[in-house]
Amino acid sequence: MKELSDAIKFDFKKYFLNNALAYNKNVISFDSVDKDYLKMFSDKNLKTYYPCIKKNDVPKNLFGKLRKIGKPVIAIVGTGPRQGKFTLQMSIKNILEQSDYSVGMLGTEPSSLLLGANEVYPMGYASTVEVSGIDAIKVINHLLGKIEDCNPEIIIIGSQSQSTPFTDSSLKYLPITQHELLLATAPDCYVLCINLSDDTSYIKRTLAYLESLFGAKVLALAALPLDHAQKWSVISNKRI
Repeated sequence: MKELSDAIKFDFKKYFLNNALAYNKNVISFDSVDKDYLKMFSDKNLKTYYPCIKKNDVPKNLFGKLRKIGKPVIAIVGTGPRQGKFTLQMSIKNILEQSDYSVGMLGTEPSSLLLGANEVYPMGYASTVEVSGIDAIKVINHLLGKIEDCNPEIIIIGSQSQSTPFTDSSLKYLPITQHELLLATAPDCYVLCINLSDDTSYIKRTLAYLESLFGAKVLALAALPLDHAQKWSVISNKRI
């Protein structure tokens, strides 16, 4: 909404919040909601929710310890943005559930809880996460522990954007939050989403990075469906 609001000079978020108040509607927002609006909704006995991680969510008295997750953890990661990682995460979850597996899910998209995830760590676009570094690792590990407490047979997590830096020329290309996610969840295996335009050396470097963290293997590479306009009919099965 922010990009659309900036483009046409109209505050869509304010418009929708005002209308929700006028028509007595509860609100689930992917963007943060200002304290003034939170109070206005509360005064009318209406509910507002947006996914966020605040500093008071950091678990205390851990004495440097992290929970060792006793369930298999699959991580859906990528070499870049807009590769369908969340869609793939949901698809794998649905396929496993159709085979009578109980599946836990940690999502990083703000829509995660609406689509069946157990917990959300909204670290993607317009992130509402207010922690970083060691605190971020503590929070994510705690969320994963809460999922394990539900006793699933397998847990699926999904990351954001790339896994290794494109370049060292800009802070935005440093996947710091992605690294925190992997350190906190210690996946047992990965599915790596790639672009057909990715340089082979970059894919190799990403594979090496992922498999070097905790010794877990990348089980598969996944690419978005091919556009017919590209006139591709076959992807080479040559090993990278």
